[in-house]
Amino acid sequence: MSIPTSLHTLHTRRLSLLSAIYALNAMLPGSYNEGYRKCGKPNCWCASAQQGHPLRYLTWLDEQGTSRSKSVREADAVWVKSMTDAYRTFRQLRRELLSIDKEIKNIVDTHAKDMVAKTRQSKDSPWKK
Repeated sequence: MSIPTSLHTLHTRRLSLLSAIYALNAMLPGSYNEGYRKCGKPNCWCASAQQGHPLRYLTWLDEQGTSRSKSVREADAVWVKSMTDAYRTFRQLRRELLSIDKEIKNIVDTHAKDMVAKTRQSKDSPWKK
């Protein structure tokens, strides 16, 4: 594939990724989890049960890199899950975008090297070998 065709293909894909990123209008970093937990009260039903009370929570890293958790109400569970899924989608799109940017840089760098070599071999170049 020629350089202009490759660049056009990458540019088109890049625009598509940017559109998908900007279409995301809300997201939450972290991960939504569900589990069970015993409350610790000796007279509660969970003391003798294999599993405890249902628990829904969001886990994320704060700005200092510390792991944080917050319990999620049952009424908010669907919303929190969709927001964390949107963040996961954002991260995947961002990875693809960075990969395309790296490919574009490599193509442009290779083109620059080829042009410099070609120029040095030209008739009027003082660097002609």
